[in-house]
Amino acid sequence: DNHLQMGVSLQAVMDFLCAIDWPSGYERSESDCDRNGRHVHGDEIGYDLVTHIRKLLEAKGLDDFSVAELLWAQGHEGVSLCADAFLSHAQIEKVTLTLAVMANARGIVRRCWWWQPPTFFVDYFVLRQCQSDFSPKEVSHAIGQIGHLVIMLDPHVDESHKDDP
Repeated sequence: DNHLQMGVSLQAVMDFLCAIDWPSGYERSESDCDRNGRHVHGDEIGYDLVTHIRKLLEAKGLDDFSVAELLWAQGHEGVSLCADAFLSHAQIEKVTLTLAVMANARGIVRRCWWWQPPTFFVDYFVLRQCQSDFSPKEVSHAIGQIGHLVIMLDPHVDESHKDDP
């Protein structure tokens, strides 16, 4: 099973987010507000997106799959079996920032074919969110197979979390 090497293009991500009514269809739960602060529409963070994806997959009985696997099964052209780059980031950052990094990295991580945009391993979409498939050893192997790493070093941190360890 090599699903940890899969990649999604920015267009595939945008198509998926539109299909799941993100972010307009998301409301942060009370327990998530305790952990992540008050929900401000437009400032959703990665933890919010993961929660939204998990709820969707569980409701549809698709909790054995990742978003990338589902898009691949549907024949979406923005999914590849081996990503062009691994996007390393923090889930506390705003989702809009993650998407902006993907957009900026498209110019750096170019495929040999000009007509196909690059694909990225992005944990939200490649990990099976309803499973425990994150293994540092396997992810390290996937990074080696993918061969390119995009690192985001400036995640958004809400003021209420400034003093957290």
